[in-house]
Amino acid sequence: MKKFAHRGASLYAPENTMEAFQLAFEMGADWIECDIALSADGIPCIIHDDNLDRTTNGKGPVWQFDWLYLQSLDAGSWFSKDYQGIKIPRMTQVLKWLETHPIAMNFEMKTVPVYQISMMIEKVSECLQEFIHIRNLMFSSFQFELLQAFKLQHPDMAIAALSLRFDKEQILAAKEMSCIQFNIYSNACTPECVEYIHAQGMKVGVFTVNSSTLYQQYQDWGVDAIFTDDLQITSFISENS
Repeated sequence: MKKFAHRGASLYAPENTMEAFQLAFEMGADWIECDIALSADGIPCIIHDDNLDRTTNGKGPVWQFDWLYLQSLDAGSWFSKDYQGIKIPRMTQVLKWLETHPIAMNFEMKTVPVYQISMMIEKVSECLQEFIHIRNLMFSSFQFELLQAFKLQHPDMAIAALSLRFDKEQILAAKEMSCIQFNIYSNACTPECVEYIHAQGMKVGVFTVNSSTLYQQYQDWGVDAIFTDDLQITSFISENS
């Protein structure tokens, strides 16, 4: 069962920062997962929330501010004073880092208004053009319309659907757009769900798993991947077995 470092090694470093990604790499993650949002001037940047308030010293919606302002923010102090002054990364910064760090990366494209879908794809595509030699990338989203449009633009790129519930129609829609993985919320995951997704030819990912008991359960059910904040989760299983 593969371990996706959820927003990097986010239990140990500020989420969605280069420091969290570096630590995830050093801790042996199989994949790193991060989130893409657009700045006011269309720069794909790495941040989870719609608003700046929780993970930076800024306030307000991410999309209201240009990159010049966003890169001036402190994205580390909220987590620990040891990380004071670290910055929100750009997508291109992450791709550049991947050139020297052989690890698979899952970019989650955040949900956008329908009229911004084409802009999200255009700006992400511009970033990818600079790094066409980078392999082991996957793009995911809760927004199926965005994911489908992205796949049409990038037919050779791996994609994964995200869902908060066990919905057979969603799973079939994901299969139809050639998703290789269907990622489902932990509370919605059941053995029937795992079996159904596998029957459609997709891998099963579960988010977010920080309990060693749940980790073992999902492993027993045949889940293919878990998204976790705690990359040491398997050490607790070893200690208790």
